[in-house]
Amino acid sequence: MRQFRKSTIFCGANLKRIQFGKTCGKRNLRPFLAFISTILTCLPRKEFEDSELVFLPSQNTWHPPSSCIWADDQVQIPKKQPIKITYAKLEDFFCRMLHVQKPNLDMHVQALKELAANQPPPSASDVKQMIMVISSMEPNSEDVKSLRRSNIFSVIKSNGQKAFTDSTTDFAIVDRPAHASAFSGKIIALDYTIEEVHTCYPLFCSLGLKNKHLSELVEEKTKVKDGKLNHELTHAFRQRAYAIFR
Repeated sequence: MRQFRKSTIFCGANLKRIQFGKTCGKRNLRPFLAFISTILTCLPRKEFEDSELVFLPSQNTWHPPSSCIWADDQVQIPKKQPIKITYAKLEDFFCRMLHVQKPNLDMHVQALKELAANQPPPSASDVKQMIMVISSMEPNSEDVKSLRRSNIFSVIKSNGQKAFTDSTTDFAIVDRPAHASAFSGKIIALDYTIEEVHTCYPLFCSLGLKNKHLSELVEEKTKVKDGKLNHELTHAFRQRAYAIFR
């Protein structure tokens, strides 16, 4: 049914026709979307699944509902096609009647695991994007325990080389600007900006990485060279401090 240019769909005793050209652009898609609403009770879910009746005009391909997901195009779930943008006004039909799933935390975690296992390795930006999505869902340690041994963390070594590693290896998370300049090129550090570190903080904590943050590891001390104790200034400072903190 999906490989012909003219398709005929029977709804009871009524015959409906809808024609597709070589490609189905926005203009051609509008009558198709309008037509779907007239066959909601005519085609059973099994027909959509067996005949792969979900059309993606951007790819000019057909898919069964089970291989689709109700999400924006930037959401990456392996073996799932996002259809929310294409069929924005038909959420009830696809989600309620055809049981197209919405992405949940488990799906994103599994997707990140599969992405990390790909060969050649994925781009660091793709992995970061998925980590940010998972972090926005505020996972707990149980939700993400399967990620502990996955190579999802892009690090930069002291010699400048970049690589992926898992949460159990030794690396530092730079979460303050002062530490970034002080330790650059001297340690193995997560290759994230400080803003990205803050965004991904919920996932880092759920994986037990709080103790890898340099703010937790570094003890800052202030030293004065050639200083001289001034008793008058010390006395004045103590008086003001007492007034402030009493």
